[in-house]
Amino acid sequence: RADSADARKYPWLRRFRAHGIQTLVPMTEGERIVGMVGFSPSAHGRPLTPEQEEYLMSLANIAATSVVRATAYASVDTANRELSRKIQELNTLFELSKELNAVLDPERMVKLLMFSVMGQIGAQKCFLSLLLDGRLLHALKRIDGEIPEGLVPCLTGLREPLTVGTMHRASDRAARRQL
Repeated sequence: RADSADARKYPWLRRFRAHGIQTLVPMTEGERIVGMVGFSPSAHGRPLTPEQEEYLMSLANIAATSVVRATAYASVDTANRELSRKIQELNTLFELSKELNAVLDPERMVKLLMFSVMGQIGAQKCFLSLLLDGRLLHALKRIDGEIPEGLVPCLTGLREPLTVGTMHRASDRAARRQL
């Protein structure tokens, strides 16, 4: 009865018992608990001896230090990969700006810009439109069909990237500014 009451109060107890786990050993580094290891009794069905429990504590603490170091290493490794990616992006931007400033042919410049952006982001479809004399000139299109009309009011108020689903808000703000 006490066992079933305990199992109702502590659902994890039922899971440990179902798997034969009888001993839990904390993994600690200093005063900090970094994990836990669970063990069943020995192959003969006998509970662990105090010597075996002491051995497991020592082993768990050694493992805890390794876990903490591995986690720290993984964090540093992730940060280094992110930093390398950012450096690559900056190098790409620098090289692209040099190339774009050297190109005098507008058509070649547009293609260079779009292919560079598509390659960096991995986009499969895109378009580039230029606002000239209040009209939208479609300079490059890598989409099926036509680019929707009526985008000029949206573009005049555009100051940051936005999703197509929120574009109507930018258009409404631009229309209010013109009133």
